[in-house]
Amino acid sequence: MLNPLTPPPPLSFAVPPPRPPNCLCRRCCAQTGCGKTHPTVGFKSPMEGKAHDWQGTLEIIDDCSFRVTGFKYDGKGPAAYWYAGASTSQSDLTEGFRLSEFQIQGAPNGGETIEVQLTAGLTWDKVGAISGWCETFNADFGSGRMTSGSRCHCKGLGPL
Repeated sequence: MLNPLTPPPPLSFAVPPPRPPNCLCRRCCAQTGCGKTHPTVGFKSPMEGKAHDWQGTLEIIDDCSFRVTGFKYDGKGPAAYWYAGASTSQSDLTEGFRLSEFQIQGAPNGGETIEVQLTAGLTWDKVGAISGWCETFNADFGSGRMTSGSRCHCKGLGPL
């Protein structure tokens, strides 16, 4: 039984976590296990298809993964991987690095949505472009810029 002279316990209010300093839109601010603090989170960029019927739109979804929507690729490249470079230029992509160790599978009918996790330890800091890169022929099947030419699409949530 409660003592009538004892004050009630203080009310507890849930305080949302602070927004990351580089947050560009509300959707970008949601907290996940991976984090959404990098300035490129939320950026979208169409991929310029160059070979093998490559199509899609890139989106950085958090600090360690990206999504490609509307993805189409005939699957006929011998060694296609997700690559990063400083830009979409052939020389920058040739000097680039794999974002994931998994070989890209074909999606010949198109319209696929795929999500790719970065290899452990990688960050977006040195990524200016993402490419579907053929290691055998040093060929860019399709790439998109993740720089100032890209934009954060907040899908109706509006800027902060």
